[in-house]
Amino acid sequence: MNFKQNKLTDDELAKINFFNSVLNFEPAKTKAPADAELWVQYKTTKKEVVTYEYIIINRATFEEKHVNDICTITGIVKDLSTRVERDHESRMITSLCERGLITDRSKASKEELLVVNYNKALFSDSSKKSIKVLHKHTFQFLFFNEKNITKERVGDILKYGTTVIRITDENPKASIRDLVKSTRSMIEFPESSTADITEKSSRNNHATIMQPSYMTKGWNTIKKDLEKYPEIATQMGKTTAEVEEIVNMSLINDTVNMLAGQFAREYGNKMTVPHDVEAIGQKIIELSKLFASINLTPPPNENKNQTEENKNDSNKRIKKEPN
Repeated sequence: MNFKQNKLTDDELAKINFFNSVLNFEPAKTKAPADAELWVQYKTTKKEVVTYEYIIINRATFEEKHVNDICTITGIVKDLSTRVERDHESRMITSLCERGLITDRSKASKEELLVVNYNKALFSDSSKKSIKVLHKHTFQFLFFNEKNITKERVGDILKYGTTVIRITDENPKASIRDLVKSTRSMIEFPESSTADITEKSSRNNHATIMQPSYMTKGWNTIKKDLEKYPEIATQMGKTTAEVEEIVNMSLINDTVNMLAGQFAREYGNKMTVPHDVEAIGQKIIELSKLFASINLTPPPNENKNQTEENKNDSNKRIKKEPN
């Protein structure tokens, strides 16, 4: 019997070789030589915030019409120094749970744990070359998984002449060494993981539809339970009015998160922005920090059984007794 072998085309081989080359490239502080088909430049900028950048020059697989186009991927360092959890993984998972990025920590999916495992890999890498460690694991995290956003990125990096991976650390004393080995921080890429808010851009009117986060949905469920069964308010220690206020605050938090993501997409890859625009960006960051300091996480659904019991009692009361 003859079996047909699936051979890779020259184009497919070129793309595979490109990714392997980027992954194993030793980042340089100098710009790409004119004759280099591939180059990875590393830059650190220290101003009000510290920014780490990996600039990937692609002259191997790019499309001619995109030779001057730049694909920018932005990440941010989350500060975990105020968390009370004892180990790094617990701090990260709790932080993600509080923002609805992990729905059930006891049954977290592989996809939900991508960010956690990425940061653990950074910390556990034995190499002393922090610049290369951050580049290698970040590149793997962004381009070597099965998420839909990853597939989009793969297409972009292959066709664009330049791809910039930019990580912002709001700690003015930050260093690359501390970032790679810190157990009190976590690097996130908002567009690479399950977002608090699902945004859909309309091609016709460019409107953005905001959908409630898991936190808001959780509190809305609690609110509905309280309206049906007011007696569980005593067990919760919160009145219907208090829960209503929390729902409103959580919705505002969703809006702030959406604005932060939109601002990063519009202005994150621009070297200079107008002063008033920059001021607005700072206010959005301040609001994000303020909401992060407020515990809006819904309590575990301990009242589910009680709610079912109340429902059964109500059903029993409306049943007619047999004659």
